[in-house]
Amino acid sequence: MYPELVKYKQIKKQYEEQLERLKLEQGDLEEEKEELLTKYEKVLSKIGRQKTSIHDNPSDFRSEVQTLTDELGDVMEQISHLSNAKKERLNEWIDPLQKGLDREVIAAKQHLKIKKDEFKRYRMELFLLIQQLFEIEEYVHDIHRSYTEACEEHMTSQEKQTLKLQSIHIRKEAKHMLEELHQDLDEVVRTGEMPEWFTEKMQK
Repeated sequence: MYPELVKYKQIKKQYEEQLERLKLEQGDLEEEKEELLTKYEKVLSKIGRQKTSIHDNPSDFRSEVQTLTDELGDVMEQISHLSNAKKERLNEWIDPLQKGLDREVIAAKQHLKIKKDEFKRYRMELFLLIQQLFEIEEYVHDIHRSYTEACEEHMTSQEKQTLKLQSIHIRKEAKHMLEELHQDLDEVVRTGEMPEWFTEKMQK
């Protein structure tokens, strides 16, 4: 992430943590008030049936309910004020965020262009290397064939077979290298991730 986005997320997180604490406090107060109201209703019911005691004073409950109501009002006012402050503060960062995004995208595109140019050079080098592999295998095949034709009358069947196998082995090696390269590239295109052997090498 770029600096402006990091700062924006930090500010947003700070406000959200404060709001979360206030909302939890609000929930606790509402639950406490609900329990108190239930008790208050029971006291009033007892009074109606003239079964209340000296300890069940309705005015005490009303006072406690009013205190909780006031506390709830304060908390809700804090939540409202903090929500507005969060909105205003984050709005101040919209322009810097956009400018930062534009800057980072431009820089990334420039870097990508450099890497694409590098990739083209490496791609050219890769195909030059592949061409050299083909030339080497063709050279080995040619000298085996030329040697066999020139010395055929002096060679045993076993010697001819050995030369033939050597030529085939060289061609198989070049083919195997290309197959491995193809498998690696196919995996990168398919998964979007580097081959396992590459990741292990980079971690060493």
